Formats: sequence, structure tokens, C-alpha cells
Amino acid sequence: MIQVLYDIETAAEITQKQLIAGSTNLNAPQSQREDYITLEEIFLHGGLLTWVTKTAEQRKNQQRNEPTDQPTDQANNLTQGPTDQIIRNHFNPTLQFNLHHINQFDRPGKLAWLITNHRQDRKGPSHCTAYLILFTNIDQPCVLKEERIQNSTYGISYYNTLATIWKRCVDNKDTNAIIINSLDSSVKALENLANRSNIVIRLRELIVNTKTQIIPTDQKKISAILEKIRQQTSRPADLKLIKYCWPQVVLRRLCNIRTAAINVQVQQRLTGQLTKTMKALCLHADCWAKIPLDQLSDQTIVMLTGLVNDKTRVLVRGELRPNQDTYPGCECKRQDGNTTTSTLVHRLTGCTKIQPEPRLLPAAHTSLIVARDILTGRNKSISKTKLLKFLTSLVI
Repeated sequence: MIQVLYDIETAAEITQKQLIAGSTNLNAPQSQREDYITLEEIFLHGGLLTWVTKTAEQRKNQQRNEPTDQPTDQANNLTQGPTDQIIRNHFNPTLQFNLHHINQFDRPGKLAWLITNHRQDRKGPSHCTAYLILFTNIDQPCVLKEERIQNSTYGISYYNTLATIWKRCVDNKDTNAIIINSLDSSVKALENLANRSNIVIRLRELIVNTKTQIIPTDQKKISAILEKIRQQTSRPADLKLIKYCWPQVVLRRLCNIRTAAINVQVQQRLTGQLTKTMKALCLHADCWAKIPLDQLSDQTIVMLTGLVNDKTRVLVRGELRPNQDTYPGCECKRQDGNTTTSTLVHRLTGCTKIQPEPRLLPAAHTSLIVARDILTGRNKSISKTKLLKFLTSLVI
């Protein structure tokens, strides 16, 4: 239970996440990423000796299956060239990056590109695209061109926007002005000169070299522009999708997928460590981890373990045993058809001796549902700690 409340990850889970991050780090040379991959293989195989043994066996099998007339590694290396890509971790200090204000373009006949993100549904990144509109006159906009762009390697909104800006910098025949939401994560990344991302640094330098003008604008202004041009534009889904391969972020996608898989395993492990009382109230381990422990009393911790006070004020296990009809710590008997085995849940929902306070929870038949909504965050009428304090008073 302590691991659940503190959201503690095991050393193996932390190590695997760090190795995954290192093997997919876009700002690291290929040789460094390969070292992390080797370390991860050693970790997953259970140790260096086991990994060396299995690797040697794999190499022997490869040598047996290889044809004898295949060129040697030395001959192959003569035509391959360097494999490490030059990584930039600092912005060129001789260049000056500036953002522009929309008032500078509030003139008749001025052309500008508007970038927004469009999502058909929330099933995955493949359904997210960047919507690009070329228009003139901000006050009375007239649409001239529309495009729909997606990053082919990882189509989430952040990389779709970066790919769209890159495309417009390379091909800025119509205009070099780009209007974008000021709260967009790509704008925040470009503004942050301390950002060490090789992708952001190269894009920022390209913006300066091509004299592209990035115009961060608040969402209210963008919504007003979109509302004025709504009758002139097509549905984003009806436009031809243009896939752009920059930036190459396959490794970042793999990192997020593998890290998410580990997080699922962590939640499954923590869910298995929930006490019966905690499971009866809420099955989601992450909801329990968001409760400030410094605000929980010792009695609340005892209650969460499943203990209750009996008539003599002695702590007993608050669960019905087989062939037992009377709830521990309570005089009520379980009625036919009632599957509740927890004394706390019984006190919360169907006890005739104690009823929940109306100002905290509603009628008994819905109080458990409301308590779960409070723990999961769907209901914010009272705090989680106040709810747990009240639940403690029911049994201890």
C-alpha cells in the first residue's frame, strides 16, 4: 500500500526507462545510442555473462548461415562513410531570432499563412494533422490556398507543426509570414533559447536564414479569423494529405510507445498491491498516488489497510469471512443478494446504524458512486483528504 500511495517505481522499471531514453535520444550520436541499446540488451537478458553467452551463440549461427563469397566487413566499411550525424546542441550566436506581432501585418493586401491543428478523433497520432491556410487581409480575410500536412514519422501536433514551419521556410514563394497560436508547444520551444533539441535549433536557424516571420497570436484572435473564413474553406478531412518526413523522429515515437508500455506494467503492479478496501473504493492506482500523504492521519492509513474498530474498540479485519453473516465492527447482518463484504462499504451504502452526512455525500444508494468520482477527480465538490477523513470516522 505504501508503494501505491507514494507512487514508487522499482529500480528495474526506472533503469529500463533510462536505457530506453538513452537509446532513442535524438540529440546523441549513433554510437552513443548503440551503447545504450547494448546496455539494455544486457539488462533484459539478466546480466553480462548471460548476454555474452547468447550473443556468441547468435554469432556462430550467423557464420554458419552466411555464404562464403560474401564481402568482408573491412571491404564494406570502405563505401559506407560516417554513420554519426552532426548534432547541434547550441544555437548559432551570430544569428538573432525574433518573434513578430500581428499588428505589423494588419494592413490591406498583406498575405499570411495560418497554422492550426486538426484532429479527426482521439484514437491515435495518425488522425492529427496540421491545417495550413494562406489568406490576405486580417480584418476581411480572403482564402487563397489550403494545405493539410502531417509528419510521416510521428504525426502528433507538435511535430506536425514543426514540419509545416520547415516546409514553409524552404518554400516561401507566397509569403514569409506565419500566424500560429502563441500557446502552441512549437512556439514555446522556439522561444526557449536554452532548448538543446537539435531539431529546434536547426529550425530556428532556418527561420532566421530564410527571413521567415513567426507571428504568435492568441487563440481568441485566431478563432475570429477562422470564423470569418469558415465559408471560404474546405473541410480539413477533404484536403489531400501531404506527408513530410522532417523531422525524423521515429526514435522518439518508439521511446514514447515503450515508455507507455512500462507505465502500464507499473500501474498493473501497483493495482495488484491495493488493499481490498482501496479496491472497493477505487481500482485506479494512479488516483491514490495523487493524495497528499502529509494530510492523512494515522487512523486513515489504518482504515485503508482494511481494519475497523469492533464494539470494544479493538482493531479487527473489516471483511466478511466465509460463512459469516454479521459485518465485523457492526451489528448489521448481510442481506440476501448483497455481495458487499467490506464493513466500510456497508457503512457507506446500506448500514441502518450509521448514514453518511448529507452535506458530504448523497443518499446511501449513490454515496459509493460519488465517493469513487471524488477519488478519480470527476467530482470536485470536496477534497480527497476530506472524504477519506469522513470514511475513517465511519469505521474507526
